[in-house]
Amino acid sequence: MFMKASVSERQLMVKKSQLCLNCLRVGHSRSVCSMDKVCKMCGFKHHTLLHNVTAKQHFSEEDPGSTSKTTVNNETVSSTTIIDTTEAVVAHGMPRSPAVSSVLLSTALVQVHGSNGRTELCRALLDSASQSHFITSSLATRLGLQRVNCPVTVEGISDASTKMSEMTFLSVSSRISDTNYRLTAIVTPRVTVDLPTKRCSVDTWTHFKDVSLADPNFHVPGRIDLLIGAEVFLDCIKNGKISGPANTPTLQNSKFGWIVYGTTEMQSSQQTQLPSIASRVVTSCAITSLDRTLRNFWELEEVPRLSTMSAEEKMCEEHYQNTHTRDSRGRYVLQLPFKKDIPSNNNSYLNALRRLNQVEAFLSKHTDISIQYKEFMREYQDSNHMEKYYHMTSTNQ
Repeated sequence: MFMKASVSERQLMVKKSQLCLNCLRVGHSRSVCSMDKVCKMCGFKHHTLLHNVTAKQHFSEEDPGSTSKTTVNNETVSSTTIIDTTEAVVAHGMPRSPAVSSVLLSTALVQVHGSNGRTELCRALLDSASQSHFITSSLATRLGLQRVNCPVTVEGISDASTKMSEMTFLSVSSRISDTNYRLTAIVTPRVTVDLPTKRCSVDTWTHFKDVSLADPNFHVPGRIDLLIGAEVFLDCIKNGKISGPANTPTLQNSKFGWIVYGTTEMQSSQQTQLPSIASRVVTSCAITSLDRTLRNFWELEEVPRLSTMSAEEKMCEEHYQNTHTRDSRGRYVLQLPFKKDIPSNNNSYLNALRRLNQVEAFLSKHTDISIQYKEFMREYQDSNHMEKYYHMTSTNQ
């Protein structure tokens, strides 16, 4: 019944059943769908069976903030934001005029080498506005690349941020030279939509003859498995630039071959077949420092520390800081702490004097014990265990 229904009826059936518009499964919405497949007709994130080729407007998937319209010079301009769990990509629709401009982004066919000894030729997007490199999870799996857990935040257009959790290491080389780069790339289910978003006619572009293109099929929509950021982009550019007639792209020489970029003009015949889809894709990513993110998190979550040290404990801490040293053997040497303020009501002298008088009174009544006691004290003195003390204020010994 579903397959026999028209596209409009299918759309209504999917919405009524509350199914995902991308994978047609229940339990989640299109915006959080993890499937990396997109519409084969237009490259948008909805199922191909829901694509309406006869509609005047692109099928609205009724996601909050997904499509907005403004009027500029009495012309309607559509602006569509594509944000999923893996990327932050903004696509801008152009005014519907007799001639529609499309911007080609720089792509190249590069050789990617895996740890399992396998080498695969893949299509890479050369992005001078990205601080990082990105690789699709499927390509990393095919090449047997080892992944490491490394949570990062990828920030894009309009402060859109996406959480990534894995990185990998790979080697990329040119098809036409011995150029080789070692990259650290973030693993993502999908880098961007198929580029270009619409097939371009190159029959009239005469300035493309007799050059070795980095991507011979730059004008045919194809899957992007790798994004090479500004670190390599600026290094791979070489001297040499070829500009063509107006509304034709420019060629720039590079270590991967001649890359193609710039504005192209679509003819009326192409425009009638083009639904209201994005004609330019802008990728601009920056990684938020993990250390900074964690530090901010702990600063927000940390409970203020209250000191519970007593006055004596604080004094001991200060004493350690001010007096401790280390000897030649590495041992810590520390002075013993003493109280500076001795209590004025200390009666230890009177207590000792009272005990002495009690002992002498006892010995005066027991002569034998007195002799033994004096002999013991004399021996104790001869062994230097004690010495005789003279009171400073007394004139008698």
